[in-house]
Amino acid sequence: TRRQGTTTSTNTGPSSDHTTGNGFYMYIEASNKDADDRARLVSPDVTVPAGQTKCLKFWYHMYGSHVDGFNVYWQVGGNLGNAIWTRQGDQGNQWIEARIDI
Repeated sequence: TRRQGTTTSTNTGPSSDHTTGNGFYMYIEASNKDADDRARLVSPDVTVPAGQTKCLKFWYHMYGSHVDGFNVYWQVGGNLGNAIWTRQGDQGNQWIEARIDI
């Protein structure tokens, strides 16, 4: 869900976006969710030349008693593969920067 301002459930999520405080962020409601609920953001293809790396940088906010997991995958061809980055559970009421070398 694309959201501006606080989430719809109390004691969860951010009160605003990370960058300006007035912008938008994407989230999935963790309170009263089904066990198989999933959210997926997919980027355009990224080419990393042999012998080089690129950095994927993003901010995340995982706050609340019902927070489950957040995984980042590097998809090669049609194979999703294993997670290259993961976080589980409540990470506190704060935006946290993540950086992943790919």
